[in-house]
Amino acid sequence: MQPPYVYHPERGLRNLLLGRVLLKEDLSAGTSILPVGSEFSDNLVGANIPGACLFYNYSSKATLVQPGSSDTPDDIEHLEDVTLVSVAANDLHVTSDAPVTKDYTVERGAYLQLKTRPAVCSKLKFVERDFTDSLEVQFPDDKFPAAVVFQYNSERRPHSSTTYEDLFYFVVRYGVIMAPTWRDTLRQDIEDLAALISADPYLGGTCWYAEMTKPCQLNPTPGRNAQGMVKTTHDHRVDWGDIYITAHRLAVVDKISNFA
Repeated sequence: MQPPYVYHPERGLRNLLLGRVLLKEDLSAGTSILPVGSEFSDNLVGANIPGACLFYNYSSKATLVQPGSSDTPDDIEHLEDVTLVSVAANDLHVTSDAPVTKDYTVERGAYLQLKTRPAVCSKLKFVERDFTDSLEVQFPDDKFPAAVVFQYNSERRPHSSTTYEDLFYFVVRYGVIMAPTWRDTLRQDIEDLAALISADPYLGGTCWYAEMTKPCQLNPTPGRNAQGMVKTTHDHRVDWGDIYITAHRLAVVDKISNFA
């Protein structure tokens, strides 16, 4: 039996880098219980994943957001500020001090966001393709500072006599335009992103735990990859650094009957 996870750890990681945790169930107006963790029942309770760690480690002041239908970064249908009460690191739900006034849906990717996010979150721009992938593909200057999250490997391991676990290997690549003192800024921003990830080892309620194997690996040849100089469409050089993360998650419960 496979736990019915709502989100992949990659999606949880991308949102965590923006100071957000995705809701795992629809939320109706009038309730004050916010489902930030992944909760299961019966013989799947061992797959439960806490989702409150980000707010426990940063702040109880948050904003609930319902994205609009266009699935673009600036399309927000509605939002409201909430104050969380008695937050614990291992909570599957968080509680607001008053009932919410609107509906929020998983289908739209509703999320709970830190009201005051770390500065690096506010300037972060996600791109769908690795900006170092090919010298033929260049991004405009306004796409930087840029981040891309990609999974480069996965594996399934026995966890016990009745369960498996999946391991997902991710890279968070963060790039900036090379300017005076850019290297110090790059290092500081990557360290800030690593601190944000470390504050929530459950990646927003999407994995059992995540380990950061390389918290700040700067490009050893600034502005250059194996093919040559990496530049923007305005001919400005780009430098970058990486964070390596391994996420663990329960894959199959009762593996004997599954493969009988």
